[in-house]
Amino acid sequence: MQAIEFTSKSHDRMISIPEHYKDWFKKPVKIILLAMEPSPEENMIPQKNTDLNRFAGTISLTEEPLEFQNYRGESL
Repeated sequence: MQAIEFTSKSHDRMISIPEHYKDWFKKPVKIILLAMEPSPEENMIPQKNTDLNRFAGTISLTEEPLEFQNYRGESL
């Protein structure tokens, strides 16, 4: 089995093969597709619509929230 490697973009579900491999059109080939980088759709985190108001008033705090967030312990 022979192997060649090249980079190409698909257009309308078609992949262009470079002209200097024109003899490869005459023989059966095995195609393996590898994505060079993730598509924008793959990088997206699915949005979940959560009503945060349902959590209002459900937490009992033992410290002042702004003082707790201040990592140096200084008052604001």
